[in-house]
Amino acid sequence: MLEEKPLSSISLNREKESLLDEYNFLTKKPFMAVLNLDETQLIAGNYPEKEEVISFATDNRVALIETCAQIEMEISQLQPEERAEFLKDLHLQESGTSRLARAAYEHLGLISFFTVGEDEVKAWTIRKGTTAQKAAGKIHSDLEHCNLGLPGIAK
Repeated sequence: MLEEKPLSSISLNREKESLLDEYNFLTKKPFMAVLNLDETQLIAGNYPEKEEVISFATDNRVALIETCAQIEMEISQLQPEERAEFLKDLHLQESGTSRLARAAYEHLGLISFFTVGEDEVKAWTIRKGTTAQKAAGKIHSDLEHCNLGLPGIAK
């Protein structure tokens, strides 16, 4: 029976995974769904067929983000100091844009680390579980290959 499921939702053994690695199937990529709800639906946390949408997302390993584009537009037009009060009035913890960014990082298995210099602060994105030495290679390839004299880090 043909189930028509995305490859990303199917658990495969290592051998089958390696066979698929040669191809760039779109359905092997992680999926996210962003629902544009109206303000009332977002605040109430309820909308038509919510259970079915959540069930589909869960069954197919799709990250699901609920947001309201109208609210996001209004937030973008506010001064930074007014945004927190606006969200509080709507009983929201954070903007949909922030939730989307956090969910994307989590769904893709990414984290950020920061470097701070005299004239800049920079964020570097790496895969979760990356070693410190590999992460240093994101800053400069030479750093990945040198011994920094730190415990547990060898050439």
